[in-house]
Parts: sequence; C-alpha cells; structure tokens
Amino acid sequence: MNHRNKKRKYLNTIKFEEFTVLNNYKVIIDSGYIVDASVDGFRIELDRSSLKEEALKNNLSLDSLLGAHIAIFLPQMAMDLDGFVMRTSHNGNGNFSMYIEFSSDVPEYWRDCLIDLLPTDEDLEDMSFAS
Repeated sequence: MNHRNKKRKYLNTIKFEEFTVLNNYKVIIDSGYIVDASVDGFRIELDRSSLKEEALKNNLSLDSLLGAHIAIFLPQMAMDLDGFVMRTSHNGNGNFSMYIEFSSDVPEYWRDCLIDLLPTDEDLEDMSFAS
C-alpha cells in the first residue's frame, strides 16, 4: 500500500517540547511545531535557537540525526510521540524541517485516531472562544 496517498492533516499550532534522542535520553531540541501529520508520521519545524547541542547549532544540516529513535512531548495534549528521523532539511534563515516516521510498534488504528484528534488552527481558535 502506498502510504503517501494517506490523508495528511496540516497543522501549525501543535507545539512540541523536549525532543529527546532515546538511545541516550538526551534532550537536544527545546521546542518546535508539528506542521503536518499522517498515519505514517509527522513533520516538524524548528528554529536554530531551539537547538541545545553546539555541534547542531554550528551546522546547516541536521542529517546527523537521520535514523535516530526520538520522542517529543506535546504539552497541549499531555502526551509523548516517538519515532525515527527519516529526513531533514534546512529551510533557510535558521529554520529546519524533519520528517519523523512512527515506530513500527505503534498500531495503525491508534495512529488513525491520533490524526483525527490532533487539533487544527480552527479547532484551537474555536476552543479559545468557548472559554
């Protein structure tokens, strides 16, 4: 089955914190945003200022993270997501993108539910008016 044909949800207000490399449990990125997600994985964007490692800050590439098993914390949903870094890119002006593929032990039905539950910008705006 071609996973690229799966439904993709575009987001830009889902903040993540504590991007942790799981082989040594080291937090290497303070924060960033999930900008889109599908049942296969999610894409994050971050700014160079959120990088905690000098070796990463002084480089125009995050390719050293390719294949790394990572976890991020979503404070808006009080949950962790984990997966593997599959692609990275430097978007210019100190901004980076990373595509994270979900770990294979995460059931597809759970990933389907997660994508449905991730709030879009409109959902978050609606919630702010309700309070």
